[in-house]
Amino acid sequence: KATVSVLNWARARVPWSVTARGMARSLPLLALTSLVLGVLLVTCSGGFGGGARPAERVVLKEVEVVKEVVKVVEKAVPGGAADGGAALRTIFVSVAAYRDDECQETIRELFKAAKFPERVRVGLVCQRDFGVEAEQCYPPEWKDPAHPGHAYNVTLDDRPASDGKGPTWARYLAAELYAEEHYFMMIDSHNVFAHNWDVDIVAMHDTCDTPAGPDKCVLSVYPQPWEQAKEAEGRRDRSHFVAHLCGNGGWTGNYPGPFAGGVTQASSANRPQPFVGAGLVFGRGQLVKDVPFDPHLAHLFHGEEVLLAARLWTHGYDFFSPARNVVYHHYGRSGKPRTFQDARVARKRVEYILQVPLKDQPGSRAVTDADAAAAPAIAVDLPKYGLGTARSIEHFWRYARLDVVKKAHDKVSSYWCSKYGGQPPYSEEWKGDAGYAGYPTSGFAL
Repeated sequence: KATVSVLNWARARVPWSVTARGMARSLPLLALTSLVLGVLLVTCSGGFGGGARPAERVVLKEVEVVKEVVKVVEKAVPGGAADGGAALRTIFVSVAAYRDDECQETIRELFKAAKFPERVRVGLVCQRDFGVEAEQCYPPEWKDPAHPGHAYNVTLDDRPASDGKGPTWARYLAAELYAEEHYFMMIDSHNVFAHNWDVDIVAMHDTCDTPAGPDKCVLSVYPQPWEQAKEAEGRRDRSHFVAHLCGNGGWTGNYPGPFAGGVTQASSANRPQPFVGAGLVFGRGQLVKDVPFDPHLAHLFHGEEVLLAARLWTHGYDFFSPARNVVYHHYGRSGKPRTFQDARVARKRVEYILQVPLKDQPGSRAVTDADAAAAPAIAVDLPKYGLGTARSIEHFWRYARLDVVKKAHDKVSSYWCSKYGGQPPYSEEWKGDAGYAGYPTSGFAL
């Protein structure tokens, strides 16, 4: 499996051409890739044979091989030359599924709707009942080498659903499959996609209007319902409405979330917003290194998004809702299998990292250092999985218009949703509020 996956990945990265000149240019690169691949497979061969091994160990061995091949190809392939150069900017797509009989079709659609499917590699974590055929996440017909789907780049972490520890933990496993791709994208496992979604989201991302530049831009949203993506003439028609994560929908104990906001007309520019939603996160691949996904949040659901937003923002990232839809989500899914278990320790970890106070008790801490000392899982590995130092958590609360003492957000809709929910040009107050010099500020009034 590792050999096939790596060969397919290397092949997809080589700028193939049907012309004699194009083939001549590709041959040295192919030879170099093959040489490195051979050395790496020999080096790692002890990880793929000789009896049964834990699934995650085998998968991660393979990812290390993929990373080395990608490094060689990236150095040899020039980027940015018209359409061809843009096509070579790879996209890693994180997909985590739990007993999801819609995952197969999501994977098929993802590649089918891409303009350049060869640029896409999926890190797929499939938590399933091995006795239920429909819960296979990888399309079974793609296992046939003669099937066109066999060439698509999917790294599969296949494991029993009984091992599952919730969506946040599964997203950590999927992010571990990242192998130095140019972009990182996170989605759920039950979606449909707009035609040429890959070109569209890259174009929107690379034109982000942030003083920090595209490297620090994150596009994120709760995707529109997939009923709005109607099939017509073999392609998905785009909805004229997009979501904007400009508000907070409530409080989970002492921290905000889930988020809310407005649904508004598609725009010619990305809309600034203070939050991220787990249904779609898109940014440069460096994001995974700057803000690695946390494995210590077992069974966490509410709390995942505010923690990710705070960690990204304090590492210097700015958030936008994409100007147009690229993915549509199946909401509700009545009767589908789900897993809800005790997340009390994970929620305390969220409260501890976010440093939130008890309601109406300024200066207090919902989870104290003494609490963390008594339950080590609350504070484990915080230097790696905690907040950043580019901006403070207090600054984030003011920026987002959240009063974490009173647990209030009544002013949010009158600022973020109304100020940035319309059509461009958009006010530059958010830039001053975020701490960028030379821009006007709103004064952070709550």
